[in-house]
Amino acid sequence: MIMNKEFIGILVIKLLVAILLITTYLYIDKLENTGCYCGEHYNKDFIKKFSLFAFCYYIITLLINPSNIKMNINIIKIYTIIEIIFLFMIAYYFYATIQYIRFLVNEKCKCSEDMRREFIMWGSIIELFLILIVFLNAMLIPVFTNSVSTIIDNIPNTQKEIKNVLNDPLSSLKKSPNTIKKSLKNIINSSKSSINKINKNLSKR
Repeated sequence: MIMNKEFIGILVIKLLVAILLITTYLYIDKLENTGCYCGEHYNKDFIKKFSLFAFCYYIITLLINPSNIKMNINIIKIYTIIEIIFLFMIAYYFYATIQYIRFLVNEKCKCSEDMRREFIMWGSIIELFLILIVFLNAMLIPVFTNSVSTIIDNIPNTQKEIKNVLNDPLSSLKKSPNTIKKSLKNIINSSKSSINKINKNLSKR
């Protein structure tokens, strides 16, 4: 049986993200085991522990897709809340990881020099960039229009988009120029609409 090429491609990309997480964990573990004192940082323990947690969580959700399992509505709500919390945490995780790698570079920490350091740095930058685009498109634009209900409605879509970023960053990266263009266009249109409303209100006075 010949497997779909697109499916294989997505599976490979998913595995690459999992590799990024476990590589980060093993990299920090190596720094600790070799007594790399210049690698000490207040975010180091968080990055190490969350790397392992996120890797396990990621692998479990890859092997067991909750959307294919019939669950009670309350369990689905709890799972959705957990997913949203996880997505916010992993966004912070990538930010913290970038800051940590920059710290190592700025400190000229010789014992931290490793090919994995560059892989972790650029992998985290790409993931954080894609996650921020999703939040910009789904969360920040409604703020400009003062529409709280739209933000609430966009939460499931935001969750789905960020999962796509984590599962298939290559496709998300290809779509990012169009997403940014669309976001900026929506902001401009929303701003124009708000200005027109203000002008109408002022003209009535």
